[in-house]
Amino acid sequence: MENKIRVQSQGEYIIEVNDCGDTISLDPTDITLTSKLMKSFERIDELTKDYEARAKAIDARPDEPMNEFISKNQFEGTNLINEFYGEARKALDGFLGADACQKIFGDKNWLTMFDDLTVQLEPHLKAIGVNAEKIRTAAAQKYAPNREARRALK
Repeated sequence: MENKIRVQSQGEYIIEVNDCGDTISLDPTDITLTSKLMKSFERIDELTKDYEARAKAIDARPDEPMNEFISKNQFEGTNLINEFYGEARKALDGFLGADACQKIFGDKNWLTMFDDLTVQLEPHLKAIGVNAEKIRTAAAQKYAPNREARRALK
């Protein structure tokens, strides 16, 4: 006879995320949930700053045709966008769970996808007691460059 135990939280909050019935699960009793959300926001902010700097560098370079369809800068810019969205998806999966972004967005990326997701998630986060705006403000205060800027964010 095999001896087994299974311990799981009783407070799981399940959200259906697509027409196929796929779900994601958030556990409001998970003491790391807010931290995971904050880390996701911070990572996406880092990725955005990196993307903007690298995109500026690509745009500042002289461009040349790569082939008859696309220039070298356009190709590098497209690769940069793909990299950004891939890494941002990983950051969000750190909060939402493994492969959550794939379930939610499928294989498509679009400019407002993360804003669209935030709007859709907000009532669910409120329902489980996570205040995303408060976490964003706390992250901004933490990384504000000086004391006056931190006080202004309060």
